[in-house]
Amino acid sequence: MFTLHASGVGSGIAIGVARIIRRADRDIPEFSINAGRVEAEIARLRRAVERARASLVAIRDSLPAGAPEEIAAFLGIHLMMLEDPVLTDQPAAIIRERRINAEAALARHAGKLDAFFKGLHDPYLSGKAVDVAQVIHRIQGELLEAADAAGGEDWAGEIIVADDLSPADAIDLKRRRIAAFVTDLGGPISHTAILARSMRIPA
Repeated sequence: MFTLHASGVGSGIAIGVARIIRRADRDIPEFSINAGRVEAEIARLRRAVERARASLVAIRDSLPAGAPEEIAAFLGIHLMMLEDPVLTDQPAAIIRERRINAEAALARHAGKLDAFFKGLHDPYLSGKAVDVAQVIHRIQGELLEAADAAGGEDWAGEIIVADDLSPADAIDLKRRRIAAFVTDLGGPISHTAILARSMRIPA
């Protein structure tokens, strides 16, 4: 029998079928595009950013009563990142220069941002690497039209197993009637754990 040992950070217990969400190993395709496709590919990237922003706005507007104020603040930070043109300008420049698809350009930009934030000596600023990664993951999901935690499929009674979940993911999963979730990353004082307790989700 296979067992996982972890710390309970949510509320109560749950029994159900596990659904594994793999994110770290998501394949990001990279391929060349011709010069005539460049502007259309940049437009596709910007539409994905707008859809990601719209989905976060919907999540923020559906926060449960009594949710900690810091969760709304967390979502606000992600929305600010999505509204920052820097997030799309650099990948757009990569698309023009390298003539590659939007997913690959965004992945290259994400690698540079991750290295930049993790190289900072200020713990608060270096910790923003997680926020940046979560925002970029949401955009990639829109580009890839991936069936991840932001999808619409009903997972009633299932237990989600993932490497990490953002608070926005947790809210989406609650709406999809999951029984509980298990993550490799995080702890009892993480934003996701705090939200899980407020929504009475075993975690």
